[in-house]
Amino acid sequence: MNVLFSSQYRPYAIALTEVRDVWAIKGKITTDFNTLETRSHQKIDKLEREVEGLKDQLRELVNKLHP
Repeated sequence: MNVLFSSQYRPYAIALTEVRDVWAIKGKITTDFNTLETRSHQKIDKLEREVEGLKDQLRELVNKLHP
């Protein structure tokens, strides 16, 4: 009886395992994407600050040349 029960529900068990694996992969992809997105925003913010600093330096140089 136990063998019949196991073989009867085996396709469902396999399908559930596959669904679980797909959800695990989806979760990892989502986490990786969010991490990359956060890093991208951090890099963009850093570059924007650097650009503002360069603009300030340029203004100072222009003011020294043309007071």
